[in-house]
Amino acid sequence: MISEEVDTRGRRRFVIRPSRSLSWRGNMAFIGVMGVLLSVIAATFALRGAWPVLPFAGLELAALAAALYWVARRLSLREVITVDDGHVTVERGRRRPQLAVRLPRPWVRVELARAGVLGPRRLLLRCHGRALEVGALLPERERERLAARLRAAIAPAPARPPRSTDNHKHPTGGDGAR
Repeated sequence: MISEEVDTRGRRRFVIRPSRSLSWRGNMAFIGVMGVLLSVIAATFALRGAWPVLPFAGLELAALAAALYWVARRLSLREVITVDDGHVTVERGRRRPQLAVRLPRPWVRVELARAGVLGPRRLLLRCHGRALEVGALLPERERERLAARLRAAIAPAPARPPRSTDNHKHPTGGDGAR
């Protein structure tokens, strides 16, 4: 998932997050429903004499909770790419940046490179012979869209046309005559 913002200083900020099907609260509700369901099934078996089912049901629920926690933690990663007048800054982390790289904007190239013959393409920011991969958690199509948006943001701004001099006044306010 990509969101793009432009602040009052003209900086463009791309916030990249992986797609999440459930929030942590939704995951907790799912674990609760599965816990109730497993408890009913395990209690039914225990009442019929198969009491060893109870600890395995608990282990199963603990494994499900651990797996959902691991997935939710992995999906809490985010990347923030900021493009300002002189630099491209990439920050990556969960709650705060664990990686921060600042690249000079005029030298940054955006490149989609194939990892292998059939592998997905990687989105790279290249500068001075080094490459930094961004958007690794995005699906291929979103990675292509991000590449196009980054190229547009990093491209040099078109030169402004000269000011109109229709009134033939001198820049200091006079008419230019002495």
